[in-house]
Amino acid sequence: MARGHGLPPLPVWEVRLARLLGWGPARRVRVVVDGYRAVGGPLLAAGLAYAALFALVPGILLILGIAGVVLGEGRLHDRFVASVVEILPPLRALLEPAVDELTSRAASITGLGVVGLAWGASRFYSALEAALARVFGGVSPRGWLRRTGLGILSVGALGAVVLAITILAAVREFVGAAEGGGGRPLA
Repeated sequence: MARGHGLPPLPVWEVRLARLLGWGPARRVRVVVDGYRAVGGPLLAAGLAYAALFALVPGILLILGIAGVVLGEGRLHDRFVASVVEILPPLRALLEPAVDELTSRAASITGLGVVGLAWGASRFYSALEAALARVFGGVSPRGWLRRTGLGILSVGALGAVVLAITILAAVREFVGAAEGGGGRPLA
C-alpha cells in the first residue's frame, strides 16, 4: 500500500494491524480500554486488590479458627497441621507453631475472623461500588452507611450460600458413604 508523497509503502503487518484495529469489535474494545485508562482504571484495580486483601486475611483466620474448633487436639489436628505446612515447606518452622497456637485459641480466632471478614468484605463491596460508579460515570447514589450495610448484607448472603454448599456436600458424603457400605443412610 502506498503512503503517497514519495514515502515507501507500509509493511504488510502494519497494513493488517491497521485493518484489524479499524474492525468494529476491535474499535469497541479500544473505546473501553481508553475509557478504563481515562478514569484511572489501573489505580482503581490496585485499590480493589488492596481491599480484597483485607477480606482475604480474616477469611483465612476464620478457616483456621473453625478448623481448630472442629478438629480439636488429636490425630485430625496433626494431619491438618501437616497439610498446612506441606503447602509452604520453607516456612515449616514458622507455620507449625503458628497453626498450633491458632488451634489452641480457636474460639477467639474464629470470632476475630468473622468480624474481620465482614469488615473487609464490606469495604471491598464499598470500593467496588465506588469504582464502578467512577468507571460508568456519576457518583454513587448511596451514602457511606447504606453502602456499608449492603456490603455486610452481601457478605451474609455469600456466607449463607457457602454454608448451604457445605451442608449439601456433607449430606452427599454421608449418603455416598452409607450407600457404599451397603446400608441405607436413614433406615
